[in-house]
Amino acid sequence: MDLIRILLIEDDIVDQLAFKRHVEREKLPYRFDAVKSLAEAKRIIAAETLDVIVSDYNLGDGTAIDACEISKGVPLIIITGAGNEEIAIKALKSGAYDYIIKDPERNYLKVLPLTVQKAANSCRADRQMKMLLHAIMHISDSVYITNVDGTIRFANASFCRTYQYTSEEILGRPSSIIGDDHADGEYLHHRKDGAEFFVSLSKSIIRDSDGDVNAVVTVARDITEHKRAEEALRSSEEKYRKFFDEDLAGAFVCTPDGKLVSCNPSFARIFGFDSADEALSYNFIALFPKSRQFTEIKDLLRLNGKLEHHEIQLRRRDGSPVFVIQNIIGKMDASGRLIEIRGYIFDNTRHKLLEEQLRQAQKMESIGTLAGGIAHDFNNILGIILGHVHILYKGDPAMVQKANSIDSISRAVQRGAKLVKQILTFARRNEVVFESININALVEELKKMLAETFPKMIEFSLKLDPALPTTVADANQVHQALLNLCVNARDAMPNGGKLLMETELVRGIFLRERYPDAHEHLYACLRVQDTGEGMPPDVLNRMFEPFFTTKDIGRGTGLGLAVVYGVIKSHKGFVEVSSQIGQGTTFTMYFPIREAEKEDMKTMENDLAGESAAGGTILVVEDEPMLLELVQGLLEAQGYKVLSAVDGLEAVELYARHKDEIGLVLTDLGLPKLDGWEVFQRMKEINPKAKVIIASGYVDPALRQNLLNAGARDLVQKPYMPQEILTRVRQTIEEDAAVMN
Repeated sequence: MDLIRILLIEDDIVDQLAFKRHVEREKLPYRFDAVKSLAEAKRIIAAETLDVIVSDYNLGDGTAIDACEISKGVPLIIITGAGNEEIAIKALKSGAYDYIIKDPERNYLKVLPLTVQKAANSCRADRQMKMLLHAIMHISDSVYITNVDGTIRFANASFCRTYQYTSEEILGRPSSIIGDDHADGEYLHHRKDGAEFFVSLSKSIIRDSDGDVNAVVTVARDITEHKRAEEALRSSEEKYRKFFDEDLAGAFVCTPDGKLVSCNPSFARIFGFDSADEALSYNFIALFPKSRQFTEIKDLLRLNGKLEHHEIQLRRRDGSPVFVIQNIIGKMDASGRLIEIRGYIFDNTRHKLLEEQLRQAQKMESIGTLAGGIAHDFNNILGIILGHVHILYKGDPAMVQKANSIDSISRAVQRGAKLVKQILTFARRNEVVFESININALVEELKKMLAETFPKMIEFSLKLDPALPTTVADANQVHQALLNLCVNARDAMPNGGKLLMETELVRGIFLRERYPDAHEHLYACLRVQDTGEGMPPDVLNRMFEPFFTTKDIGRGTGLGLAVVYGVIKSHKGFVEVSSQIGQGTTFTMYFPIREAEKEDMKTMENDLAGESAAGGTILVVEDEPMLLELVQGLLEAQGYKVLSAVDGLEAVELYARHKDEIGLVLTDLGLPKLDGWEVFQRMKEINPKAKVIIASGYVDPALRQNLLNAGARDLVQKPYMPQEILTRVRQTIEEDAAVMN
């Protein structure tokens, strides 16, 4: 590549040396001269062929504005340490190519190379074009010479061919017969037959020895095709601009640092701006929830050159979320460096919200489907508890029998609590939470639940790959997709059959033959296979459509498989279906394996026997008398002094009287008179350092986060085991003691 020929006009020797060191250190492809004055610059400009002139604004014998006058068309970049908008406008109006401010917080020398490269490219292109036009003009253009009075005294052969006159016919006649020719410019001329065409005129004056005008030489170039092309280009640009402005997709152009260069009204509308001009005042990175997301997009553009159908959640100007699909192209320079980002953004928010509504509606349908089985399971649990309580009350049972009954009651309670947790997790409407999950464990858990609720004629079997690693996914969505497939399998086997759930590890390279977007190295394969009725081809082709169903009215809404497809898509996975009439159906889902960050998990103490007694005063707030009595007895047995309250109002009054004595508060969330949230807030008003543990059978995720943000020390899920509550209390007290020490 030819070196860029630069003239540096800089009267500060320190800045000259800094420029030279930067060029040498960065190995920039420059060959340059450095001068201190406009006089020296003028000499070099006259003698050398330059690509770019870089000039400081303030010079000893003038300013960079003066340098524009002697630049002879060479692009001039102005560098100023006192830059402002007025100087910038003045410089650009004077013909400067660009200007750069000497910002002390930003090394202007790092910004300069890109501007120099663009200017040099522009200069060389203009120079080549001028040479080409010059050659064409002297070879093929029409030339005629007129006297001072405008009569034609000479015309070359090209003129005669173009205007369709012979030399004899045109000589001595006024030039007005062919059209206006008063000065340089573009005019509409006429041929001999009256046909019109466009010409570009260039005039030179011939003077006699006395300096008087003798004749005028005119070079006429036929630009008819050029004018037509200009008109076509203007029309095309107008159509493009209209398309750009009226397109429903948000079109944008930005720099690699996020500066928006251009955008259309749809882009502004998608992100909540009042106009495209207002959007251009924002940095594109500010529309990403996390700046690293924009960095990841740039990395992908450098790797692949473009992104197609890239789904991402961004945010509007007011901070509200907006779900979009992006098609983006990265523009690279000759060295492969990303210099521009162009893209189209489609607002997918409405589709996402509808998808979530479908998913939530299908959850309710599934819960209704399973309600009978769940009720049956709960009745079994209660039967176990009541039966063993009867054994314990009946006389004095043997120690072995007593221990067995206690163990059975404990396991039944845990089983019931787990079932409630599953129902709440499945039914509540949460944001998608991607976290590390064990798919094998999720399948085993669902199998236990379905075995209790599905008809006994259905035989379950599992085939789980022990080498399947954990992956980052939304456990609730995967659980829901798997449940939907199992419910469909059950409905396809009204007389019973076999239902197989299988997992295996699959390498992405094998999937790419069928799915080019399978970029991950490993995928978790989750398969559901039944021996049911099967589906005909026409049903297979429509099965993922929302509300499409072959079930009778009242037996399904047709949302199940649409939800499955949405879950797979949100995880950037894939789904396959095979089915034959009378031989069953197999659904195969592929989830990408992504490793999660390892988290340190606190282990719960299982046995407190033998530990030294604790001390301090604890306020227990519980409206269930038997539970209050149980917790109070447990804490007192460990050496704590316990104050108790049965409603929120009594709890606040007790805390106000004994705030200096009470070291910890354990309160239920659902209380009469004042609920646990109000109790917590009032206690914090009384004592901002109040330590409070909150217990509840169910805490909404948003309220849970609010409690933790407000300073709650811990949240305990009911029902809890005695050892668990003692451990939470002891850990909270010991953590505070460690901080104080």
